[in-house]
Amino acid sequence: MKRLCVFLWAFISLLALPAAAQVPGYVSTDGLVGWWPFNGNANDESGNGLNGVFNNGNYESSPFDSCASFNGSNLLVIPNSPDFNTNNFTFSIRVKLNSHLGHNEIQFGIPGSSLRFSVGWDPSIFYLFPMTCSGTYGVGQNYPSTTINTQTWYHMVFVNDGIFTNYYLDGVYMGQSDMTTPLDCWNSNMNLYLGGDIGGGAIEYFNGFMDELGFWNRALTPEEITALYTGEAVSPPAACTP
Repeated sequence: MKRLCVFLWAFISLLALPAAAQVPGYVSTDGLVGWWPFNGNANDESGNGLNGVFNNGNYESSPFDSCASFNGSNLLVIPNSPDFNTNNFTFSIRVKLNSHLGHNEIQFGIPGSSLRFSVGWDPSIFYLFPMTCSGTYGVGQNYPSTTINTQTWYHMVFVNDGIFTNYYLDGVYMGQSDMTTPLDCWNSNMNLYLGGDIGGGAIEYFNGFMDELGFWNRALTPEEITALYTGEAVSPPAACTP
């Protein structure tokens, strides 16, 4: 009976996987919008076809195979999808900084125009911040404090429900922030930009590395987040109830 249960769990998980997907076993495919491991390209390996374009970018080896290398003057662009238009989502990424040069290292929006949200970090915090259709900051507060050093890999996860964002750093829950401004700015011309603040004026570019970007249209469980950090799949059920 135990073998049958494990087989059924594996079979159901396989059915949930898009036909063209090539995601590793520790990545949940339930609600997966895109998975970008940056293994020599910016292709979306979820099977949903959201392949990115890395302008003048390179890929270098990393502890996780390879990663996108940002030299302080380039952007990686992930195309729009209606599946990004949700207030219930999980955003996951690995980052390594060469230096602290700017802020809003990742933004969803239109350069110099409307913005939906910003993701960033500085030496003392990391955050997902609500933005507005006028390109200005929304209102959010109570961002968890931590220490973000250069030359160190970090795994950052943001779980958003439209009111609160829960934060995980290297698999550890760090706290939550609240959003007075809702994530209600949406435009089909928006894209996801990695590598710089596109909100207006001169772009403040990121210098460092990014790897294993994932986006889900649901809240991942703590167990699924731990699996992403450790690279080990969530264990199947031990047995079925007769």
